[in-house]
Formats: sequence, structure tokens, C-alpha cells
Amino acid sequence: MRSVDEDAEWSSDTVAGVRTIRDTPFSKVFGLVQYSKGRRGCRASVAIPASFVPIRNSPSARLKAQPDLMHDAIHSTIRLLVRYADPKGEHTICGTGFGVSPSIILTARHVLCKKEISEIQAWDSENMVLTRNLERAETFGVSLQVISERRSGKKDRSGLYVDGADVGAFSVDNGLQSFLLPCSPTLQSGYRSEVAMISFPAVDGFLKQAKKELITHIGDDVTSEIWPQYLPLMVGDIQQQFQRIAYAKNMSVSKVERDPILKEEAVAPVKKRVYDELVATFGFARTGTKVCSVGNVVSTNKVCIGTSCSILRGSSGAAVCLLDVPGHFIAVQSGGSADFDMNVATSVDNVEFVQFYVEKVLPTLPPPTDKSWKTRHIDGFVHWLHLHVSLIPRTSPWYSIAQKDKVI
Repeated sequence: MRSVDEDAEWSSDTVAGVRTIRDTPFSKVFGLVQYSKGRRGCRASVAIPASFVPIRNSPSARLKAQPDLMHDAIHSTIRLLVRYADPKGEHTICGTGFGVSPSIILTARHVLCKKEISEIQAWDSENMVLTRNLERAETFGVSLQVISERRSGKKDRSGLYVDGADVGAFSVDNGLQSFLLPCSPTLQSGYRSEVAMISFPAVDGFLKQAKKELITHIGDDVTSEIWPQYLPLMVGDIQQQFQRIAYAKNMSVSKVERDPILKEEAVAPVKKRVYDELVATFGFARTGTKVCSVGNVVSTNKVCIGTSCSILRGSSGAAVCLLDVPGHFIAVQSGGSADFDMNVATSVDNVEFVQFYVEKVLPTLPPPTDKSWKTRHIDGFVHWLHLHVSLIPRTSPWYSIAQKDKVI
């Protein structure tokens, strides 16, 4: 079973050669739960099996048939490399950002939260958009920490945070040719709405860890991070190996299971299969290939949304987009949930995000009378402005538009 859609490198004039990840047991991605000093949280994003229930009516097929639905998102997405230094040495954070105006790139706050940042590189596929050398983060453009990630830690019943916002932004010298507009998740029914993300996952460390656990067998099931996530999925395969060995050696299956050497002999080929599947699924994204992850909205509140879109390290900061509302985004990817089978993103209806957008981004957009809007569908954006009209200054050229809640 090969999990990467090999036919997904569609023509460059539609999706710029972006691959898509199918909904399969090996492409479901989740935040690894780490228990540290009694506290529970996400340590890293790693792949785990999807539900045993087959995914029906997956948005993958629809997106492949209508690639133009993500045209704006693809051309707005930027790869970020953030360099910083601390007493332990120099480090690089990989993340994803996207244009929200001709001069501002949005991403996850945790990608930009290091005060020791010395440089940011932003890439659009192979072309560098900008490089900035920094002395301190506070001196940089719009500000690297425009939205605080103040969180009480409280969550609702679905596992979503009820306060805080994991969003940050910075300015760009040269104008961005493509950018996305906010659109409320409530524009549609919300739950089970079809969504997709374009991101630049960098999975080199993840695959190295997979090889360490699954091929060279360093560590055991207690210290392993990846194998325990896949073990429930592979129970049937392991049982078949036990039966094969028992038949070959004329032994009972229970006796093979109790023998540590024979047990490892049975499990080893199954672990190799898992590793081969992971390489087939994510190997092409090792160096930050642009990837399209598709899924559904599985949970929402006024602060965050939860989706089934696959993510990996480097996906943080990607735009979550409704397939039915091209050119818009409903959330900014943050990370995996520590409690439920979903990935979490900061909603554009988050009041902290709205306040930031109205203050920092809205003034940098072309005015409503600009001819560039005539060729673009902005109904979703106008609806979003109307929902939050109370926060828009009366002096803004968008204020009168927001009051009407209709197409410009």
C-alpha cells in the first residue's frame, strides 16, 4: 500500500506541482503526547494510524478533480526558516507562513517566539522572498509576537483551548503577489466541512527516529515514540508472523510469543513494513516540499478549530482553508491535540486574532475601491468583517462595507 498520491503532481498552472497526502492509516498525523513532571502536552508531531473505520467521501478526491480550489492558498504559502542561538548553540526552526496582505506574512507564534532570533528566511518554493538579520525580535517589522499565546490551559469538552492565540506575523519589504483573506468557520455548517492546508513539512528528524526504532531496533517499546503508535494497527500482521514461525518450528503460537528471540523475529518484518510505508508517505517532504493535506473540521469553538488534516514538523503556521471558499482561510495551524485524534488551529474568529488583524493587517490591504478586487471573490471576507464590525474603526474604508454584509 503506497500512501502518497503519485498522480498528484498536477500541472504547474493550477497547483504548482503540489503533492497531496491521501487519507490512509499511514498518513494520519498527530501530536505525540509527552508526560513530563505530571503535565501532559505535545512534544512533537508524528504519524499514527487513522481510525479502522474507512474514510468515506474524502475531500482528497474532490480536490484532485478541482485543483483550482486551492490555487490562491498554494501561491500564498511561504516556507520559513528561523535561526536563533542560545547557550546550547545555533538552531533552525522550520515552519510555514502565508501572505495575508501585500506586505504581511502570518504564521504560528511558536515559530517566531524565540527572543534570540538572528535571521528569518522566507522561501516560496525555490525562490527566496526575503532574508532579515535581526538583533532582537522586538525590533522586527510588524512585530514577531503580535499575538500573545496566553493560555490558562483550560479546554472545552472537545479538547480545544478556550483562550489564547498561537499566531504571529512579520512584514515584508517587497510586495507579495498572492495573499489570503479571513473567512469565518461559521460561514458553513462548520462540523465536517471539507478543508485543506498547504504547508512545507520537514520530516528528516522524524524519519531518522523511525529508522532508529523500526530498523536498527535501538531502544524498546517503553522508550520508543513511533512504534507504540502503530502497534495497534499491526496486531494482525504480527499474529500472522507468530503463526508462520510456529508452523515452521512445529511449536505452539503461545510458546513463540513467550520466546524473546522468536518474538523479535516475528515483529521485525512488520516494523520494516511500517518504516517503508512512512518513507513512501513522507520521504518526499524531507527537505520541505510543498504538500497539500486534506481533511474535515471535526471540532470548533470561538478560539480554535480541530481538523483531521495531516501535519508534520514544519506545518505549523499553515492556513486552514475551506474548499468551498477559495482564496480565504479559517484558521492558522498550531499543533496536535494532547487529548483527542485531531490537529488544532487558531480560528480567525478568535477575538485576539480579530483585534490584531483589524489593527495591523486591514490598513495594509488595497482599499475596497481598488480595481484588484473586481477579479476576486471576497464574499467570505465581507461576511467575516460584518461579524466583527464592532472592532473595526469607523475611519477604516472597510467599515461601511462591513456594515452591509454583502458582495462588493
